[in-house]
Amino acid sequence: MDILERAEKLTACLFQKIQKIQKYEDEYEDTNVYEIILFDSVARQEKYPIDIDLIIIDGGYFSSHCPFIAYGYGDIAHNFEWLINDLHISYAAEKIIGNIKVHIQFLRLDFLIDKKYRKTVKKRQRDNRFFDNVFSKFLTWSDEAKKFVPSTLHKIEEKYDCDLSDLTSPQEKIPIHIY
Repeated sequence: MDILERAEKLTACLFQKIQKIQKYEDEYEDTNVYEIILFDSVARQEKYPIDIDLIIIDGGYFSSHCPFIAYGYGDIAHNFEWLINDLHISYAAEKIIGNIKVHIQFLRLDFLIDKKYRKTVKKRQRDNRFFDNVFSKFLTWSDEAKKFVPSTLHKIEEKYDCDLSDLTSPQEKIPIHIY
């Protein structure tokens, strides 16, 4: 099983468990997961990816309950362990991924629709090119297809009726010299 297949199998497991939680959670907490984004080396289809990088965009339940979250930024090295333990799927998850590292960033849906909140989250990132990296090439989870599918910022903007032009830096124009 290649790393993309492992990421898909893991995400299907996470998504199924999250859907079960949604049935039992407090009506005042938004447990919806709106997007699961796969990015970095696996999404770019690099020859030897070494880890699985995910962003989970939710209604606030996971992004506010994860103990490693502060002001919309989380310690992605620990978020995965917290999530699989919270969902009680650590054994199944470890069986799927083996020794592959999984990094998860939780973001509230507000990140997509509220520019002010997005600016705050971007400021708290250690890597100021993080979102350029995420949204340069990424895949989104399709629960219907049970796999990650190619996506674009434009598709996300249409789906959530928002403007995400501030998420990526304008590409530097490299002068072309004709000899």
